[in-house]
Amino acid sequence: MEIARKDKENKALAIEAEKAKATQAQATAAAALQRQLDEESAAQRATQKRQQLLSLRQTYISSISAKVKDNWRTPARISPKAQCDLRITQTPTGNVTSVRIVNCNSHASKQFKDAAEKAVYRSEPLPAPPVKELFERVITFEFKP
Repeated sequence: MEIARKDKENKALAIEAEKAKATQAQATAAAALQRQLDEESAAQRATQKRQQLLSLRQTYISSISAKVKDNWRTPARISPKAQCDLRITQTPTGNVTSVRIVNCNSHASKQFKDAAEKAVYRSEPLPAPPVKELFERVITFEFKP
């Protein structure tokens, strides 16, 4: 009888030990799943932030381009097909320190290039970025009449 009781106790202990192992395994699996969900969520937030910053950057560059176009004085005999990339170096306050005319097409005359450079300087101060982290000392954008 004593042996039967001890066997019963041992079986009960074994069952409890198995239940504890199963509970521990379940908790470990749940924790791993939660970590995975947290990582995916963080990655998704990072992607959304990158996309938002890219969109804001495009808006920022567009606002600079629009201001330069507003200050454009069209010289005589400029081809409407002329275009160049303007590489502008600026200070954090929007003051222009230099303008380089690069990658022009064959329709861009010296007169066009000079007028584009003057339009940049007339546009000072350049618009500020919507978020300080978007500020770029050197920006480049395509300029067309």
